[in-house]
Amino acid sequence: MARLMPWQLAVFEKHSDSCDLVWVVSATGIVSACPDEYAAGIASNPNLADLDETKEEYLTLYTPEKNPTREIRWMQPYLDEIKKIWMISCVAPLYRDDRFLGTLGVDVTIQNLVEWLRGLHIGRSGYAFMISATGAPLALPEAGIEDLACTPLLKEALRESCRPLGTQAWNSRLEQALQGTIAEGCSVTLESLYGQMVAQKTGVETIEFPDGIKIVAYCPIGQAGWSIGLVLPVEEALSALQPVLAGIDSARGDYTFFLTLFIVISALIAAILGAWGGRRFAGPVNDLISSISSISKGNAWRDVERGSFDELRNLADSANVMVRQIAENEQMLEALFNGVNDAIFVHKSNGDIIRVNDRMCEMFKSTREQAVGMNLGLTSSGESPYTAEDGLRWIGRALAGESPVFEWRSRDTTGRLFWTEVGLRRIDLSGEPCVIATVRDISARKEADEKLRLVEEQLRQAQKLESIGRLAGGVAHDFNNMLTPVLGYAQIMKQLVPPSDRLRPMIDHISTAGNRCRALISQLLAFARKQVLHIRHLDLNAVIRDFMPMLHRTLREDIRVECRFTPDIAGIMGDSGQIEQIILNLALNSQDAMPSGGDLVFETRFEKPDKGFMELHPEISDGLHVVFTVRDTGVGMSAEEIGRMFEPFFTTHGHGAGKGTGLGLAIVHGIVQQHSGCITVSSEIGRGTAIEIFFPASKATSEAAHQPAEDRRKTVGGNETILIVEDQDMVRDLTTTMLREFGYRTLAASCGAEAIAIGEREGGKIDLVLMDVILPDMTGKQVYERMRETMKKTLKVLYMSGYTADVIGNHGVLEPGTMFIQKPFDIKDLASKVRETLVNTA
Repeated sequence: MARLMPWQLAVFEKHSDSCDLVWVVSATGIVSACPDEYAAGIASNPNLADLDETKEEYLTLYTPEKNPTREIRWMQPYLDEIKKIWMISCVAPLYRDDRFLGTLGVDVTIQNLVEWLRGLHIGRSGYAFMISATGAPLALPEAGIEDLACTPLLKEALRESCRPLGTQAWNSRLEQALQGTIAEGCSVTLESLYGQMVAQKTGVETIEFPDGIKIVAYCPIGQAGWSIGLVLPVEEALSALQPVLAGIDSARGDYTFFLTLFIVISALIAAILGAWGGRRFAGPVNDLISSISSISKGNAWRDVERGSFDELRNLADSANVMVRQIAENEQMLEALFNGVNDAIFVHKSNGDIIRVNDRMCEMFKSTREQAVGMNLGLTSSGESPYTAEDGLRWIGRALAGESPVFEWRSRDTTGRLFWTEVGLRRIDLSGEPCVIATVRDISARKEADEKLRLVEEQLRQAQKLESIGRLAGGVAHDFNNMLTPVLGYAQIMKQLVPPSDRLRPMIDHISTAGNRCRALISQLLAFARKQVLHIRHLDLNAVIRDFMPMLHRTLREDIRVECRFTPDIAGIMGDSGQIEQIILNLALNSQDAMPSGGDLVFETRFEKPDKGFMELHPEISDGLHVVFTVRDTGVGMSAEEIGRMFEPFFTTHGHGAGKGTGLGLAIVHGIVQQHSGCITVSSEIGRGTAIEIFFPASKATSEAAHQPAEDRRKTVGGNETILIVEDQDMVRDLTTTMLREFGYRTLAASCGAEAIAIGEREGGKIDLVLMDVILPDMTGKQVYERMRETMKKTLKVLYMSGYTADVIGNHGVLEPGTMFIQKPFDIKDLASKVRETLVNTA
């Protein structure tokens, strides 16, 4: 170690302007450093009291096992614990023959890198920056932090790294920010740029920053694996070339513009490499700096003499490649113009095209010969505001000194129309004012924007429907409890009063009004997706077929109905009553659209929605669906009407007698959503409408329990004992009266505690409990559990409620096998449900 000290000191003194420390660590952990205050710094820092050099990465990563090829490597940037400054180290393994002795390293401060970059003076407002092989930010001067760093924390950390030694203040958050990637949180354009730099690519791109479009040229830095970039505003680069272009022969003026720009950028990149290598290795790279400097001044081209170190050799190779590129023929110089991703036009003041790049030919499906001489009329859609005259107005603004950026409807040579984004700037070629246009195809972006608009519109619609749904759910319970005695007593009075009695019509009016109120509440709950569903396996074909007799009696005679079913069982999971509601509402809507009669077709088929369809309808699941189509030959709808057709109370058929409530399609929408499906609509004025409903397909066999709507209720009585637990007096009294009409013995309780007491007193006499779901003192399920514990036989229960499905479901009474009846119910519904519970439940 002692023999290395003079060499370390000589290296440090020679490169004191570029390196902070030269050190050697032996395989046993002994450290030799120059300058030698390193040891004192270790001793005085309590955080380093337990430092074991043999376990640090600058030794462990360079052992024969971890580095068998004996590579020289640059480590990741780190915060020096002694000086509290951000640094980076170049480390090489030391061997004697095949014996590993330790590592040799040189530390460079990030501040030094930043100072080198500041000294490059790239135009008035240009700057250079460097990133590591992993994409971590190495050095960004203050001018580039706002452009290139995308998160507030990273910007703060980079500003801290630019501060002088002794004034930097670091914490764990700032350290973590600098150890990450510079691409975090950046736009797609910047992320792509950083990806190219990390991949050690060389290139030139134009990127739009908040303060304007800038040229970004980049290339790798030799063995280090780093990449360096140069940023210069396009406007500044172009203005600097005007005196050169003024003296060029007019026939080659536009070409020389791009040639000169390429030479300037390439020379600046080479100058950066030369400056970096010169300050890093001093004397051996002087010839490299001299040669690159001569290139930037336009002197004779010559290859750079190679240095003696591997890194210098790589730097010289990079410079020589760049020299040869600049010295090559016009084909290589065209790469700048043709290598960008945007189409480029050069227009005369009258709109004629005098030059294009390869991307323009690709985008507009033309050859270069076809493009030159074309005018705005041939590349524009021709529809206002995208006509040739509109384009000339934009060119006029650019010639007046503006730099407009706008969207344009373009046309290629095949007639295809597509959206583009156009940026215009004035340039002067051989004294003639011209306009250079950069054109970007934004068709994909416009398509994404349209999809986003549709999704936002769906969200607004859903929020609107949800608001009405919450209102409906809020009033449903009270309405149902009030309607139960109204309808129930009207039905009992109707049975007691003879048809000839003068009171009979009044009772009928009470029943009719009550049933309409019940139907309206049911429709609102269906629309709000809060009604109670009885889901089971169904064959959709069978449900439609069984509903046809009732539908034929409902529709007018001039409506011709046709069914076209898939030959296979159209299995779905659904509530047959709600599916029938969908069929009826869609059929009535189609009937209203065909005032003079027409054809109504019901179809079923299987379909697996593709990715595009599912993006537009994220509410449905992937996989096979049964598609139910209702098609009519009616008057059709406009796009505006289609957008509003599922709004409650919206109708195109007017209001009044026979015109409905305007809730039909809103109800359909709610039911379909509760069945995990979706609806699509296609219509054309005068040519009818087709509504398609997608239901998730079910492979299970449909249950035989499905019955036609007309055959579901059986009014069978009995003599069992039933305990009625209901806190509403009128509902409890009505239910007691109804059940006694069918021969049942009844007991009644107004709360949970009273029901439990009756259960203890009556014991095994109770055959069934008709239980309200929510009681003042406890829930119906809690009451049932307490009663079952005290009784000596299995207790059967039928729950009832006027609350909505979401509230009832939270109390566990909608689970499979649980019997439930929704308020308001009529006497036949109640009798049928009670008998079903007594017979079928365990």
